[in-house]
Amino acid sequence: MALLEGGAHARLQDRQRSGLDMLLRLAEPWLPPDEPDETPPQLDWRSGRWPLIVVLCVQAVLSARLIWANTAFQDEGLYLWAGHLELSHLFNGTKIPAFGTYFSGAPVIYPPIAAFADSAGGLAAARLLSLLFMLGATALLWGMTARLFGRRSAVLAAALFALLGPTQLLGSLATYDAMALFLMALAAWCAVRGRYNEDSAGWMFLSGTALLLANITTYATILYDPVVIVLAIMAARPAPGMRRALTRGGMILVHVTVAIVVLAAATGSEYRIGLSGTTLSRAQGVNSVLSVLMSAAQWIGLLTALALVGVMLSYFGRSRFLGRPTVPVLAAAVLLAPIEQARIHTLVSLDKHLDLGAWFAAAAAGFALSRLTRSRTRVARAVVAASICALLAVSAYLGATQATVMANWPGSAALIAKLRPLTDNSGRFLAENPSVEEYYLPDTSWRQWSSTTSITTPSGSIQNENGKLASYINAIRIHYFSLIVMDFRNTPDLDARLIHEMRNERHYKLVATVPFGHGVAGDYQIWRWLKHPGTAK
Repeated sequence: MALLEGGAHARLQDRQRSGLDMLLRLAEPWLPPDEPDETPPQLDWRSGRWPLIVVLCVQAVLSARLIWANTAFQDEGLYLWAGHLELSHLFNGTKIPAFGTYFSGAPVIYPPIAAFADSAGGLAAARLLSLLFMLGATALLWGMTARLFGRRSAVLAAALFALLGPTQLLGSLATYDAMALFLMALAAWCAVRGRYNEDSAGWMFLSGTALLLANITTYATILYDPVVIVLAIMAARPAPGMRRALTRGGMILVHVTVAIVVLAAATGSEYRIGLSGTTLSRAQGVNSVLSVLMSAAQWIGLLTALALVGVMLSYFGRSRFLGRPTVPVLAAAVLLAPIEQARIHTLVSLDKHLDLGAWFAAAAAGFALSRLTRSRTRVARAVVAASICALLAVSAYLGATQATVMANWPGSAALIAKLRPLTDNSGRFLAENPSVEEYYLPDTSWRQWSSTTSITTPSGSIQNENGKLASYINAIRIHYFSLIVMDFRNTPDLDARLIHEMRNERHYKLVATVPFGHGVAGDYQIWRWLKHPGTAK
């Protein structure tokens, strides 16, 4: 009897070992062996491609589901419309607004590129372009992290970044954020690519060039220039040495600084006004510091926690020369955007700016998870592997939910259908933020549109009114606008006062009330001057 019980116990242990072996075998492709931090990793694309390819496919699916989910967002309409005007100005000399004075990036970089894509395949093609940029950023994160910490860390870092809500969202929006993030990632990858080379001047030049392009694509990336420069320095330690390391960082710094100074002098005051107003001296918002930090925690709190674990683990084991200085730098990058936006009390574009720092922090988080897999026992390795799988599943769910919520803005399909026949004749139009209308109604001219922050004069000059009630009431009383569209979202108080004025003035009529659509509560109101050509008497 005892022999039978002993045999059953042995069979049970065999089954347990077999189960652990199976789990480890399943996890092994996703956790390729790390290389020591102090020696050049033997990167072989063929041996490490499948985990990365799967990560990129998952990222593509998560972002692609949002590409056809809604009509153009306000920022998308603005950049695509501006891009078409920039192309018309370039090829035909058409007069255009001074976009550089209020764009947070050079209007001659991303908008024309996106406009080409839009001309080829509409809004979906422009959004797919952003998805390609985001997939490229993930691949570059894999490449940089693999050279710093090994392929295991690289795969985990790429997965963590790809599953973030901001990453999914930026891959589905036709805005310059995805292009800027890709260029910043390229700069960081080039800074690390020449890590073991005695002479890496070429890589540093490429890094500085990519960083410069990122900076002028969107000025917000300037905040991360020091991170790329420090990475170039840290990647050269302990070999080829501190002198070469400092030289590499200095090359990138001088390259970017000199180029920016030259460009600022060459482009005149327009871009300097835009850089100052949107980035360097941005107006204070109304959001509290706590609300900014809490919102950031909702987006990237888990990644930030893992990056901090990576900082602690970098002080143990064999990571003394590279891990100790590099992991803290990567982790600290994720705090830059929340701190900066808390300083100016604004939540505007926080989700987009967070993803810039999250790209660096994902490498630190991947490093942390990789270190946790270095257990001596089978049971511990199996538990860690299962925990990582669960963590990635939770990240995917949270990221997909967040991206879906953020992509839920008012649809404009029904509104444009109503406006198209109303804008066929000449006239001047007022909307809270007319960028979407201007994008979807290309037969109208930019000279015809005004917003609740600025009025476009017949000569084409734009008067910044900053929501001054008196200016708009006077324009209504002289019937300057033949069509007015209100949605009570950006300037609800001003909208209500203007509608009250139109009702009292009695020469404007509410011709349509259009529901927002896409599950968002609210309506567009379309008011028309009664004596506008084509109005029924």
